[in-house]
Amino acid sequence: MKYLFLDFDGVICTAKSYKQGDKQWQRDGRPAALGHKQGDNYGFASDCRGDSAYNCGPYRIDAELAKDVQKICDTQDQIVIVLSTTWRRLYELKHLRIWLNEKGITAPIVGRTDLFYLKELDEYERGHLIQRWCQDNGVPIEDIVILDDNEILDPNDERGRYLPIASQFVHIKKGWSSGITQRHINQAIGILEGNLSQVNKQLT
Repeated sequence: MKYLFLDFDGVICTAKSYKQGDKQWQRDGRPAALGHKQGDNYGFASDCRGDSAYNCGPYRIDAELAKDVQKICDTQDQIVIVLSTTWRRLYELKHLRIWLNEKGITAPIVGRTDLFYLKELDEYERGHLIQRWCQDNGVPIEDIVILDDNEILDPNDERGRYLPIASQFVHIKKGWSSGITQRHINQAIGILEGNLSQVNKQLT
């Protein structure tokens, strides 16, 4: 079994998809999104003001980028998705599953990383939580791939070395403008198949 850890913003959501999604949400009459966790203050700056910003959620996922993630899954005999995105803190998992399925991701979504949050770790905590999820569920590091636009570093390491899981990491550096690209798809497939030459080729 293979495991794909999925971030949303910068992978399947971009500045363009946010803008277009927010406009479409308003054209559709500003419907309320199901599954929003009331009281979670992790908000987004957007044209959807205040608490209604959360209602734009499903509109902001780019269907074409979501299908690109599914392309990775389609190359594997058995693969499941674990959500590592901050969206896991904003919406109920069952609704995130529905939205991703509607956008073209058909691979099973089996869970999410811990909701534990240390603000001082900021984006770096994500790597620790993925690593903890793998340890708690007995998943070998070599069986995972991580799609994220943030670096996965160890903030407790003064020399800034990567976490052990960094070898399984696809860094979508300019994700906010482009999202996942064919280069990232190829790199992810190379990681899952243990094809280091393919991974290195994509990095050069």
